[in-house]
Amino acid sequence: TVAQALETGGGGGDGSSHKRGLGLESDLQLVFFHPQYVFRDGRDRAGEHQAANYARRSPYPMINVLRTSQVRAAQRGLPTALVYQQNEQTLDDLGADVLADMLKRRDWAGLGKGGHLRVDRTRVDVLRIAQDLMRLDDDKEKEPDLPVPLPPRE
Repeated sequence: TVAQALETGGGGGDGSSHKRGLGLESDLQLVFFHPQYVFRDGRDRAGEHQAANYARRSPYPMINVLRTSQVRAAQRGLPTALVYQQNEQTLDDLGADVLADMLKRRDWAGLGKGGHLRVDRTRVDVLRIAQDLMRLDDDKEKEPDLPVPLPPRE
């Protein structure tokens, strides 16, 4: 049930079984947030990379409902793997202890003005790579030299 997913931080992480039961898997994407969320993608997010789990932690269990069409449109402009890589680096820089304290106190002032963190987009070359990909849209013959693999083109 959705209540069980909220209690555990999403079960499988994407809520696919819940969407299938409602017949909405092609229309909606569910993103789960939870105070104890831990990614279950097979990557080692313990030790030095445990701060990355805070990308999906929140003071209260909740579900973000996204329209699949809007997510796909956004992904055309910026490869998702690069966004994850940049987010993980930013959270690692802050540190798991600092993030845990902010979550516990529900005080985001440590992130900067108004609780908003200014992300240095040049650190993972996200913008340069996204711009290269947009230019390549006109030139299907060339493939970019990327630090992460891209999903196949549709």
